Amino acid sequence: MIPNSNFKAPAVGALLWLSLLLAGVAYGQGITGMFFVDDYENLQGLSSIGESPMPESAIRFAAAGFSGPLGRPLSLLSFVPQWHSWPDAPSDFIEANIALHLLNACLVFWTLLRGLQLVLPEDSRRAELLALSATWLWMLAPPQAGAVLYVIQRMAELSGTFMLLGLLLYVTGRRAELKGQRARGMLWMLAGLGTGTALGLLAKENAALFPMMLLALEGTLFQGLARSPLWRRFAALMLWLPSLAVLGYLACQVPHLLDNPAGRDFSFGERLLTEPRVLWMYLQKFFLPPLYGMRLYYDDFPVSHSLLEPWTTLPAIAGWLAMVTAAAMLRQRAPTFAFAVLWFLVTHVLESSIIPLELAFDHRNYIGLMGPALALAWYGARVLEAPLTQRVRPVLAAAAAAYAGFFLFAMAHTASFWGQPWELAHYWSEQQPDSRRAQRGAAKFFWKMDDPERAVEVYENALQRWPGDISLLLGIYELGCAYPNLQMPAQARITSIVAQFDSTIPSTVGMLNVLVTGTEENLCRRYTPAELWSMVEMVFDTPRLASQEQNHLLLQSRIADLANDRPLARTLLDRALRARPAAQALHQGILWSLQSRDAACAQRYLERLDASTAVGRVERWAYRDELAQLRAQLARLPAGAHPVTPSECIA
Repeated sequence: MIPNSNFKAPAVGALLWLSLLLAGVAYGQGITGMFFVDDYENLQGLSSIGESPMPESAIRFAAAGFSGPLGRPLSLLSFVPQWHSWPDAPSDFIEANIALHLLNACLVFWTLLRGLQLVLPEDSRRAELLALSATWLWMLAPPQAGAVLYVIQRMAELSGTFMLLGLLLYVTGRRAELKGQRARGMLWMLAGLGTGTALGLLAKENAALFPMMLLALEGTLFQGLARSPLWRRFAALMLWLPSLAVLGYLACQVPHLLDNPAGRDFSFGERLLTEPRVLWMYLQKFFLPPLYGMRLYYDDFPVSHSLLEPWTTLPAIAGWLAMVTAAAMLRQRAPTFAFAVLWFLVTHVLESSIIPLELAFDHRNYIGLMGPALALAWYGARVLEAPLTQRVRPVLAAAAAAYAGFFLFAMAHTASFWGQPWELAHYWSEQQPDSRRAQRGAAKFFWKMDDPERAVEVYENALQRWPGDISLLLGIYELGCAYPNLQMPAQARITSIVAQFDSTIPSTVGMLNVLVTGTEENLCRRYTPAELWSMVEMVFDTPRLASQEQNHLLLQSRIADLANDRPLARTLLDRALRARPAAQALHQGILWSLQSRDAACAQRYLERLDASTAVGRVERWAYRDELAQLRAQLARLPAGAHPVTPSECIA
């Protein structure tokens, strides 16, 4: 957004370093933040890393991910260096996130610079300043706080790192190919594609869109570059084919998603109607950053039930249709505009389309905002350089500088909020009365402040608002673990709440798992196995949880073991394994069989574990010592050893 193109390269480099320093100071206001719910769910395995030697324990942790189909092992591995800081020092994790974001800002700068030098070969100074301005806007956009200061969203950052590095390698290869170095250029482009897609996928699944992102780049900013027959074959095989495969995969999911299997409180059609409004909200928060509007929870975002409910649904859809049409029509005359539109939309193809994730999260814009940032810098410079604005250029330049400075101020202000986590949780609960997550955060706030009565009051008020959310009542029972003298609601309330069930399935099953795990680890001694069994049975007495048969059986099995009824625990475990093999459950079956001197079943569990596709090769390697010990224990059992308590084990 700086119009003067007479800067020297060293000056641009100094400005880049100054920008990184200022961004580090701004984000540093949030270092005193905390862990949130998803952090605990994904990172609790860090506690076990110090119990066995590296690198096996680190690989086990990385291989045990469940956030996505691929487990995101590279993202989890990036948390291992901070294992000693878990769970008492979230600042160590946040500092690493900030450092990674600043590294990504450098990659954004160099990628944009290399790309713009291809587009503006005769004006390298202009390319440098445009790249620097766009990097500033991308780096300090307040929505990025959701990716940087929310610890577990390092997954979005790291996936972005690989995609940005892949993009830089691809652009480097494109430059080499244009210079006639076709073999060298093709190797660089292949390296970029592999880095951005393969490594990015192991950090987070949205890297599957990387080939489509390259197509958006080639169809807009790079449309005027020469394309050799070799590049065209490369594009057909390595860019178009993977992109069509992703779109084909999404199309094949539609029949399975029509029945809303994820247990969300919106239907397939309602999600499709709502997401255009969500995307406009993202852009509004980028172009006009609110000082107090940044938040973590969006579960209170109004769902679109029809084209006119709310009335903004139809204009939002029409607006995006108009934007896409304009991008296509103006692709040659306004390639930067077309790039911004297509890049932003392509990066949202997975998370803001048909997959039944939660409706909105700021971190989903992490890479996508690079397109709007470049367009803002590009057209801001065009306005400042236009002959018609010559007389008011000083005023416009001052306004542009103030606007860019506001990004720094808004980010520092937003980060300072994130740095006051418990006050922030209380603030969110008051500002978002329709957010269940915000109300749970407020209850956790009062728990942290050692005020359990106020925490119970928050849960009870939330139950009056959402009388079918059983996870809220289970939150009160969890609170009872920490405060044994706190009076708990009668368990009979579970039945009346389940009759109106409208909880999300993950939160419901997750809360039951918290109670059972706490009892297993002696962190919760308040509830007897009989009481836990009763809770589980009452909660699962709803058709909405029919798809959770395996989780139901596994919870029952663990509770039966707590009650010292190992035969019943084994029977329930076997039924769960027949429903769907799971590595952890198979391992449990082996242990129980060996403890019962049941050689036949132990052998059968081991064979099933060896053949199971639920356990990858890396995970098998990480657990090789434990499996060897189990095999040794099995070998020491006398020939013909029979179970102390007969049990049918999995077929």
